[in-house]
Amino acid sequence: DETLDHDYGSASSHVAEALRAAALCRERDCFLDALQAKVDVERARGELFSAASHVNGLLALLKNDSDPMRSYTAYYGRSSIYQSLTEGCSDSLRMSGDICFRLFDLAKADLLQARDSAKQGGFTYLAGLAESEVKDLDLLRNLTGSRKSSAMKLFEAVRFAPQSAKDVLVTEMFSGGKSSRQMIDALETVRREMGRGMPGYLSISLDAQVDDLQGREDKALEGYLRAIRTMEA
Repeated sequence: DETLDHDYGSASSHVAEALRAAALCRERDCFLDALQAKVDVERARGELFSAASHVNGLLALLKNDSDPMRSYTAYYGRSSIYQSLTEGCSDSLRMSGDICFRLFDLAKADLLQARDSAKQGGFTYLAGLAESEVKDLDLLRNLTGSRKSSAMKLFEAVRFAPQSAKDVLVTEMFSGGKSSRQMIDALETVRREMGRGMPGYLSISLDAQVDDLQGREDKALEGYLRAIRTMEA
């Protein structure tokens, strides 16, 4: 009841008590019940990897069990874990398609096992519930495949994949774009305040930068070359 009421913290403490008690219980059913309860609480709290580990252990213990209700509950629970792990598969590229489809297939396989266990025990309603969820899962898997296919086509359409030289987006001619008035003023202020205190090549280079920013390319190039020769000298 506490699990249904989402009082997960309290329920978890009771599960821990149940597990401690199970170790002292002579009956196998005690341990199976405690383990199933732990799986249910962990799944409800979103501790999916821990829940998956415990439900795998539970299913191993139930391998030769003749209780169809226990088998149904365990397989149905593990299917729910797999389905929770697919969250985001159908509406994002957060996980690869291979991982998503593998999780869908595992979830479906467990749902089918749960359905068969319910049929074996004569639980018609539970068998029908599992069968209905299998259909929903197939629809979600197909939706995921369709959306991921569309996303990959869009990616391929915009992906940079040059086929010839003209497709390449780089050039040896670099343009810094239009410079702001503030940048030009700042350079001129530095040149004015530093004055003759700057080394010769640096003063020449600064003049060239101002010319460059103001669009006097030829004069700027001449200044840059002169600054280089001055520095080398």
